[in-house]
Amino acid sequence: MWQITAPAGKVVRIEFLELETEFRVDKVYFFNGRGTHEPIMAVYTGSEVPAPLTTWSHEVLVWFVTEGRLQRQGWEFAFTFVDPQPAAASSSPPP
Repeated sequence: MWQITAPAGKVVRIEFLELETEFRVDKVYFFNGRGTHEPIMAVYTGSEVPAPLTTWSHEVLVWFVTEGRLQRQGWEFAFTFVDPQPAAASSSPPP
């Protein structure tokens, strides 16, 4: 497990450079916070490099789960600390 903590007022932007794991067996989990009891933001598996992920808060726990029988290339990601995006405007029609 890896814990990434951004400075106060920032969030974490994660961009996969490579993802080559055994589909539905090896999984990379991203939890919003410090533990596996926190909400899951994303789970990645297989060989399709996902779009960048921006965390909901300044902390993210990364957990890699594998059964270890077959070995693939693995995975690699880079992360940066960025300003949080403003909440999306409401799409409700005006009264």
